Amino acid sequence: MNVEGRQTHRQRLRIACDPCRERKRKCDGGRPCNICLGYGYDCSYRSTPRNRQPQRGAGRSQTVITREASPSVPAGILPQRLERQQQYNLPSGRCQRQHQHPQQGQEQQAQEHQDPDGYLRSAESNSGAAFARLLTITLESSDRSVSPMRMLAWNLFLGERQTAGPVHQETLPAVLSELEMRHLATVYFEKVHPCYGFIGKDMLLRSISSTWDGQGSSSAEDALLCGVVALACLFSSTQDLAAELSLVALAKRLLDPSTADPPSLHSATAWLLRTVYLRLTAKPEEAWLASCTTLHIIDAAGLMSRADHGSAFSLPQDPRDVHLRRRVFGVAQHLNTWMSYDLGRNRVLVPNADTVPPSAQPGEYTTELLDLLPYSQDLDPANGLSMGSLVAALVEVLDRTHTEPPSVLAQCNLMLCIHRRLHSSKLEVPDDVMNKVLGLIKNSIQAVRSSVAAGLPWHHVANIPFQAICTLLVIDTVQSFALLNESLACVIAVNDAYQTEATREAATAACTLLQLHQKRREADIKKHSDMLSMYPSVDFPLRDSHGGPLNGYDLQNSWWFSEFVAHSDLALGVTPLMQTP
Repeated sequence: MNVEGRQTHRQRLRIACDPCRERKRKCDGGRPCNICLGYGYDCSYRSTPRNRQPQRGAGRSQTVITREASPSVPAGILPQRLERQQQYNLPSGRCQRQHQHPQQGQEQQAQEHQDPDGYLRSAESNSGAAFARLLTITLESSDRSVSPMRMLAWNLFLGERQTAGPVHQETLPAVLSELEMRHLATVYFEKVHPCYGFIGKDMLLRSISSTWDGQGSSSAEDALLCGVVALACLFSSTQDLAAELSLVALAKRLLDPSTADPPSLHSATAWLLRTVYLRLTAKPEEAWLASCTTLHIIDAAGLMSRADHGSAFSLPQDPRDVHLRRRVFGVAQHLNTWMSYDLGRNRVLVPNADTVPPSAQPGEYTTELLDLLPYSQDLDPANGLSMGSLVAALVEVLDRTHTEPPSVLAQCNLMLCIHRRLHSSKLEVPDDVMNKVLGLIKNSIQAVRSSVAAGLPWHHVANIPFQAICTLLVIDTVQSFALLNESLACVIAVNDAYQTEATREAATAACTLLQLHQKRREADIKKHSDMLSMYPSVDFPLRDSHGGPLNGYDLQNSWWFSEFVAHSDLALGVTPLMQTP
């Protein structure tokens, strides 16, 4: 019998707590467990574990697999990450997982002990909406009065623009003229393309000419043009909502799978344009479903497949389109990844995909956005990143340089997500890293104001200020408190600029969180006052080593006072203590 092999099997718990059992979470067996602590559940255990029959083959060894680094991680990232882990004396590596039979998911499994790193594996661990709700529960000290999950500040509109009934048109020329089309195409390339640069300008102009010259165009090309114009209308200073909604409805009809053209680069691009538009305007579920469909269209068209040309499933691709295909695939992954995280869903994975990153082009910053994708994909709860890897990734993201407001906001969104994971694990972030976190939040608030002033309704314009307030409240230091006023003023400014139900709800929720935080602080101060009032006549004069009264300077020179101040917010504004007369 191989004794050593048996000892390598992971230990299992006899019983998980009731909330983890009901939600099929991985419980660590603590009392309370970390899952219940992080999500505010009432952690309780059955008095006795339920009986279960021994399974066939339970004694045989299972294969342990370790997920290696994502193939899309750029060269040099992994050595930098290891260096960061060594710099902060943090453990490296990912958790190891074992194969499980699919039917085991239907039963309550014995749970794995939590290792020293404390991995977060829940689907909600990356969700800003879940974080905001848990913060509300914590501040209220109760979950009874908290409403169900709300995607607060997910974008500026949350489907409000779609409430007006669009006028359905059969063709694109019936909605607008060629001159209007070319003008709106210019708006698109000026305001949208620099961030999401996945369309070739020459190709778009050819499609416009063929559509209005009567030369015949495919439904995918027409849907692509509709997507471009709909986004241009959204970003235009002279918005025509009726035309915008008509174009969105026409694109949706043209992309209907029952009548659409076979999957191609044009159809994938049209679906991606629809995804971008819905991410900016629609409700979360509709936008997420569109992002999933986009990646399935890319997969069906074989746009990024690394399959051999001799394969029965390989499709011919124009090598001249490779840079556009990489950009379409990269932006589609970026949107699907973050919408999946927001909703606590599984992201779409395209097998055998070519993960070569696209090259930078003058006049756009799409590659800045896509360079964040490896870090975003690594945050998938299935990867089981260690706390050391998370801190190292946080430092790398903070050290990146992003040039334009939408790119800065994407960087901040990733940083806030990593910080949420670290906060939930109760890991203290080093002071120098925390200063960079606060610095990026401050820069992002300025980026939001710049976007509002320029009339650019990016989804992070609503999301980042609200999530910044949530993060600043949980950091709860003198430095973070100093940024709260600026962040709240930004949330109010966004509401003043757009006046939608989504922005009003976000502003109300932000003010409510601050009021709850204030009440909790006041309750803590009252507890301190009550304790001190119980002993009004007690006087313990401080004495030095010689028995004499201890003055302010002697107190500051004492080792315990210096240690106390060094580890508290008093160090930021401490003044010489009152001297004894």
